[in-house]
Amino acid sequence: MSWTGLVFGDITEMAINFTGTGGATDHYACIRRVGLFHATDQATKPWLFLDVMNIGLPQLDDFERYALTLCPNGRIYALAAGNGKSLALFTSDDPRNLWKQITDTGLPAPAYGFYVFGLFAASNSPGDGKKDILFFTGIKLYRSTKSGKGWTSLSPDDYDFFHDDVHCLTFFPESADGSIPITFVGCDGGIARSYALADPSADIGSAPGDFNEHATPTDSLAPENLNHGISSCAVQTYWCDPVPGELLLTRRCTGPTHEKQGVTARPQGAAI
Repeated sequence: MSWTGLVFGDITEMAINFTGTGGATDHYACIRRVGLFHATDQATKPWLFLDVMNIGLPQLDDFERYALTLCPNGRIYALAAGNGKSLALFTSDDPRNLWKQITDTGLPAPAYGFYVFGLFAASNSPGDGKKDILFFTGIKLYRSTKSGKGWTSLSPDDYDFFHDDVHCLTFFPESADGSIPITFVGCDGGIARSYALADPSADIGSAPGDFNEHATPTDSLAPENLNHGISSCAVQTYWCDPVPGELLLTRRCTGPTHEKQGVTARPQGAAI
């Protein structure tokens, strides 16, 4: 196996669109403290340096890197950040000719350097630059249903979503088919699954009405813990519904200051 150098520098982010403008494939690469490069054929040189082409993607003071995400139709979003904050959000469906800034003063910020910093478009986003469903991964998880105009935390004052330090999201199905996709969330607490996070009509500004702790499951906004058997330093039993028998509501302590509620499986007849 051999490798061919294409773009050189500290590559911090890449995105590839296999349904790009005019049927071509779009390749994006962000070089730290430089900017965003684009090619329609990965083997063709040179890659274009978009930030200096005067097409709406300017060189910003304090810039360090972009977070990139693609909608199913090829529209791209680029969130510029540096000096511990998000600087500006841009979008384009014609990346070599025109970019537009999404004006918003409440952009979520990266944390711990760039330990948590990511941008993800749900696969049911229309790609129109107006109603795309975007998620930002930081210490908390944030969502925008208006293409980055206005952000809502999934951890309001009365509720903490799953676990802090969110790193990545993925959606199933990956392509737009008119349905609400399943959202998988990767964070320092493991992996969670939700059937409602990508639904733009779902109210994420308050705590879920239930956590599926009863006999009949509901389509709750509460994340489903996929870390079955995850180790912890302490588990306390709080409550068990006598009807299903196999569900146990617990509080898991993962450290001096971290406590999480969850639902875990318990075999019939097992001692508590």
